[in-house]
Amino acid sequence: MIYWLAIKVVPPPRLVCVELNPGPPKLDTETRAKVIGYLEAGKSIPEAAKHFNIGISTVKNLKRKVTRTGSVANLPGQGRKRKLSQKQRRSIKNKAKRGKTAPQITREISQELKDSISIETVRKTIKEAKLQYLVVEEEEKLTKVAKEKRINYATSNSNTDWKLVLFTDEKIFQLPAGAHKQWQDPEKRVKKTKRARHPPQFMVWAGIGSYFKTPLIFCKQKTKLNSEGYLKILKANLPPKTRARDCPKGKEDDWAVLQDNAPLHKTREIVDFLEQEAPYYVRNYPPLSPDFNIIEDIWSQMNTELNKYKITNLTSLKRQMTKIWKEFTWDKVRRSVDSLPHRLQECIDLKGDRTQY
Repeated sequence: MIYWLAIKVVPPPRLVCVELNPGPPKLDTETRAKVIGYLEAGKSIPEAAKHFNIGISTVKNLKRKVTRTGSVANLPGQGRKRKLSQKQRRSIKNKAKRGKTAPQITREISQELKDSISIETVRKTIKEAKLQYLVVEEEEKLTKVAKEKRINYATSNSNTDWKLVLFTDEKIFQLPAGAHKQWQDPEKRVKKTKRARHPPQFMVWAGIGSYFKTPLIFCKQKTKLNSEGYLKILKANLPPKTRARDCPKGKEDDWAVLQDNAPLHKTREIVDFLEQEAPYYVRNYPPLSPDFNIIEDIWSQMNTELNKYKITNLTSLKRQMTKIWKEFTWDKVRRSVDSLPHRLQECIDLKGDRTQY
């Protein structure tokens, strides 16, 4: 009688925490060159493999590559393949220009590919288009009359020595209030219609130029600046107390004041004071022309610096603004001042329209 013995085959236990063999490490260009030099010195392939502790097939492939291409370097296109096609990369850039954020674009492209991509890949692709994540600026529409006034101003000031001008203005600074940035071409800033907001804020006044500078003056919170208050500021801060060390001799008191034509600036009390104390002040400043007042550049640069800090209250905001204002270099200001002749000519060329500044 024959007895059959059933043997149950038990599979081997699974290996835990054991990585697959990644294979031999890739050779860098310097090591490849040394291997070829070793062979050219008369050594055999097995000897080279043993000496450099690499596989024989690796040495054979390297020798074959040098024979075929004359170089130990990888051929073009042998690097890591891009996950995104040119069409998809263009799509990412176009989405960014339309105002979508990097996380939004990442989700949409991942859905289109049916595969996940990293937000770092999206940001890198956006930056390849020379886009920056900047504040969306607000502006009012220029009328035909306003354009004519801009052209007249640009023409009449073509020979003005802007180095002796103190550029002044007020600006409201506020704590962050909602999303106000998007990817933009810095030379073609995105604009949006102004809308009312009521975050914590205060108004500041200052004056700055190539050789002159005033302190940063903080107006009382929740108090609208009137003619009387503005006159007090001018009397206390003109002439400007800070002068650059390289201010030309004989020009220390030869400064001029520039202010825009806001109603506050055109009252009889203000005009009389400027006629007496600053007779060289720049007149006939056109409406809706922040691109002609370089202090707007300074405010913008200050905002950029402020965005580097997490500011949660007005006290901290004032402290950081004062520090940034004191640390502004004359070189930064002068770059803006030196651009004014170009701005005026560009305005004329554009028939009164806004410049790129």
